[in-house]
Amino acid sequence: MLAQPHNALRWSHLEQFFHNGRGEARDRLHDLVRSRAGDLSAADRSLVEAVVMGGQRVSELAPLAGCSSRVLRRRLKDALARLSSPEFAYVLRHRSAWPLTRRRVAEACVLRGLSQRAAASELRLSLYTVRFHQGAVLTMARCGHTAA
Repeated sequence: MLAQPHNALRWSHLEQFFHNGRGEARDRLHDLVRSRAGDLSAADRSLVEAVVMGGQRVSELAPLAGCSSRVLRRRLKDALARLSSPEFAYVLRHRSAWPLTRRRVAEACVLRGLSQRAAASELRLSLYTVRFHQGAVLTMARCGHTAA
């Protein structure tokens, strides 16, 4: 999970920004969502696009999703944090050069936000294999390596 900055905006400020924001910052957020949202899980992509691009409020979507607004807000914040992370961008740029297993692990853990355990189960890999490949990807991302 990515760490939240100490001075993170309160959710009410973020939601107002999604609906009332103007200018360069909002345009950058829309561009980011347009270019990267396709690599999120289907549920996260729908949520991010509905709120950021469609202007819907989380409180309106929560009953449709069958969960509380609080849970949906957390999912949205996590998806936006993943979407804007340097690791997400790194995986998008370099995944085609990686071996199949590393690419699948990176897509599951970094792009779709699965836990290592959930990724291991979904990909039918051992937890050790997922941990190894995710560690390698994160290390490469932090060091800026392009090698497999």
